[in-house]
Amino acid sequence: MKKITLPTLLLIVFTTLFADGTSTTNRFQFTKTTSHAGNYLSFTNVAFPDGAGVVCYNQNPVITGNNIYAADLIRMSNYWRCYNGGWLNSGQVNDRIYLSTSSSMNLEGPWTTPQLMVSEGPYVHVNDPSVAVKNGVWYMVYSAAGFGDDTINYSTSTDGINWSPSVAETNTALTIVDPNNIANAQITDVARPSIVFAPDCVKLWFDGFLTNNGGAIEEYLAEASYTNMTYFVVRHKYGNTGFPRFYEPDVVLRGDGTYQAVYNWAFSEIRFATSEDGINFTDVNVTPVKVSDPDFPYTYINNPGLFYDQLNDVNYGIAFGMTLNSHLTDNKIGVGFMQYNVNALDINGTVLHTFQAGASSAEQQSLFSGLPSQYNSFSKFYLKHPVTGQTLCEQEVSSAVTGEVWQLNNSSIQIKAWTDDNNSLISPARTYTHKINLNNPADVTINNITFDTLNSGIISGSNWSLMIEQTNGTFGWLYDSKPTYVSGNSSNLVRGFCFDSTAGEPNPTKLKLTGLIPGKEYLLNLYSKGYESGGRWNEIAGSDGASLLIDQDDFGTGNGLLTSYRYLAQPDGTFTFRTKPTVAGWHWYAFANVSSDVASPTSTTASQGNYSNFIEVNWSGYQGAEYKLYRSTNSDLNSAVLISVNITNTFYDDYDVAQDVYYHYWPVTVIIPDESAAGPEATGWLVPEPLLCNYLSIIICYLLIVKKKLC
Repeated sequence: MKKITLPTLLLIVFTTLFADGTSTTNRFQFTKTTSHAGNYLSFTNVAFPDGAGVVCYNQNPVITGNNIYAADLIRMSNYWRCYNGGWLNSGQVNDRIYLSTSSSMNLEGPWTTPQLMVSEGPYVHVNDPSVAVKNGVWYMVYSAAGFGDDTINYSTSTDGINWSPSVAETNTALTIVDPNNIANAQITDVARPSIVFAPDCVKLWFDGFLTNNGGAIEEYLAEASYTNMTYFVVRHKYGNTGFPRFYEPDVVLRGDGTYQAVYNWAFSEIRFATSEDGINFTDVNVTPVKVSDPDFPYTYINNPGLFYDQLNDVNYGIAFGMTLNSHLTDNKIGVGFMQYNVNALDINGTVLHTFQAGASSAEQQSLFSGLPSQYNSFSKFYLKHPVTGQTLCEQEVSSAVTGEVWQLNNSSIQIKAWTDDNNSLISPARTYTHKINLNNPADVTINNITFDTLNSGIISGSNWSLMIEQTNGTFGWLYDSKPTYVSGNSSNLVRGFCFDSTAGEPNPTKLKLTGLIPGKEYLLNLYSKGYESGGRWNEIAGSDGASLLIDQDDFGTGNGLLTSYRYLAQPDGTFTFRTKPTVAGWHWYAFANVSSDVASPTSTTASQGNYSNFIEVNWSGYQGAEYKLYRSTNSDLNSAVLISVNITNTFYDDYDVAQDVYYHYWPVTVIIPDESAAGPEATGWLVPEPLLCNYLSIIICYLLIVKKKLC
């Protein structure tokens, strides 16, 4: 067995602190950047798209009128459209439907003054627009209220601006029937629709009165076929538990086939829900907006809408109606941004400030107006996951004060040279959710991990899919005959790739993973090689907001590139990785998605009196991993010190030991930059000194006897 000379403690500490990738560090860090004159702290770069947690804009409202609300958002090429309803002018009386547009992709605007889209005609009010687009045709459904039975009507358009009819007509009312008596009564006065074009039908969520239930309002789902899009059949009832369940919803269909929604609860909260089938919705464990929050200046909230970017399949925030009026008039439209939560601990360590306001999609402010001066300096920042409440970063900041701007830096994305199996980060010490080798039908096993191998043409599988962000985009497939300087079985991961082969400029592509545990940390590793000597620049980004511009040819033709993205799964158990080319498109070779957890070593043993000058420590480990070893003279891990790092075997010979001392050992698995909890303890010692002396005495006596006989 090879013996390893014990490094000095100083060398070990130096190696641990400064060796590339051997230390485990927090991927988030705050850095002070500048100052301002306000009585608040500012935190920038805190956007968390698809995070469900919402921080309200500190300059709300963004769209105003005499009574404007019921926002429905549509993303255009480089701006947002907000369809809304209500009274634009004082004394108007009749609700009408309007359109406001933003000047950019900023949720806060500025927004244009509402422009009339559909007027009431023979009705008293038209409101609650829900807009969807299919095959170039725009469809709008909306509430049409009269003095009798209210209806849901529709208009169509080729551009989303010029609608037919633009004056509501009674002959455009949708037909809603309940042949299976799901409501168990006649439904009347239907209103507040949300429409979605599903793959096999048109879905319509709405509410209505029940004639046999004292006029209680309940929420329903109805469906229509694409051959008759005005005839809807009730499919499901959501019930009423003192307030209609799923009231005033805005529902969107995500790229992976799941549904997400925001809805109004008792005019006091906006809630967020998800669904696998578009029928049964489950609330996400977060309330995006509550009127009870100290930083929310209104008494009532209503009619939420999602800022859903259908081009990139991302939610950025919500819009909502808000008012101080108990009659639910005098509404304005406000917005909220999906962001991380940042908490600040005062300098005395006694008061934790937890309420924030949003200055923009990526900036958050912690407000301290009216607080005594001793609460205006801070000792620690906490970065919190908005759904799980998990602390992602706990950072000492010494003496931060109001008036400072701190930027959140996210080291989620790392790139490095990949040369062989040893530095592939592939190991059975990880738990794999996905391990896909594209365009290579041969089995590939690396460090006892076998990849799912796919023939060309396959761009989706169990809980994953590849997409091109262009209608009718096409993937091409190529066997890579260029040189490969990745050795071992790893070379088989870069034999073939797929790419965007759509005519014209290269398009963004994205990989969507599903079936993940919400809020859990994962690592997505993408394996590729240089196709040219340089220049394949792509902006890579994840659905958690981190991004980086990289050259896929960074290490030259044929040399391996390992791109690692650390992230937290979204509330719906998904994650999306996107590549946006600047010149040439991304080549998709292989990828693996793993839990950030690392398995501990097992079966630790230590020699017990077997050797006179070292103790042999052994353990069971994993291919593709390295190890650290801790030691103590007590059976207490907390008192143990690190005695060796970068151990590539599953044994270690400890020479820095003394007689009559019991040593306790704990090995730790390391897969850069993560490490496991300590493995089981083992206790070892040298040959006892008295026994050693007895052996020497016997030998000396024997030699004396032999000498005497010879004489």
